[in-house]
Amino acid sequence: MPNSLLIIQTSPRVSGSIVNDLTHEFSFKWQLENVAGDVVYRNLSDNPVPHLSISDFHEEHQKLQNDLISELLSSDHIFISTPMWNWGPPSVLKAYLDFIIQPGRLDTGENQNLSGKKVTILITQGGSCSADSPKAGWDYLTGYLELIAKGLGSEDVETISVEFTLADKDSKLAEFLPRKEQSLKNALNRIEKRAKPL
Repeated sequence: MPNSLLIIQTSPRVSGSIVNDLTHEFSFKWQLENVAGDVVYRNLSDNPVPHLSISDFHEEHQKLQNDLISELLSSDHIFISTPMWNWGPPSVLKAYLDFIIQPGRLDTGENQNLSGKKVTILITQGGSCSADSPKAGWDYLTGYLELIAKGLGSEDVETISVEFTLADKDSKLAEFLPRKEQSLKNALNRIEKRAKPL
C-alpha cells in the first residue's frame, strides 16, 4: 500500500520563508523516494482552525475536528513545519492541536493512535536558544511538540531545527551567519535522510 504524507504548515510568508523552502524540499525528496505515495497539505496560515471555546463548540466545529483527526490517522508520515514565535508555537498551530486531541479518539491514554506513524518536526528560529546562547532554555516549542507527538503514540519522532535565520537581515546577528549556514546544511542532510521510505 502506498505511503501517505501529511504536511502541516504554519508560516504566513509566501516568499523568503526558510521554513517553507525547507518544507518544499522535504516534500520533493519524499516524493522522489515514495513515487506512488500521496501528499496532503494542511496550511494553517491560509486556512486557520478556529480557536476553541466551550460556548462555540457546535456541530460545525465537531465535523472539522473529525475531519482533521481522520486526516491525521490516514497518514503514515506527519511533517509539522513551523517557525518559533516568541519562544513558542504560532497560535494557529496551538489551535490545531487543541482540535485534534480528542479524548476517546486521539489522546494520551488508550487512544494513542499515532502509534506506528512517523512524525517529523521542522522548526526555524530567528536567533538561537542553544545551550551556548543568552536565551538558552527559552525554547518552549521543541519539547512541547515532541511531547504531544509521543504522547499521542508515535514511536518515531524527530525534530530538525534551523537557527539564526535572521542573521543576514539583522546586523546584531551578522556574526552568526556561519552558524546559520551550517544549520541549514545540517537540516538539508537530515531532511534527505528523513524522507526515506518507512
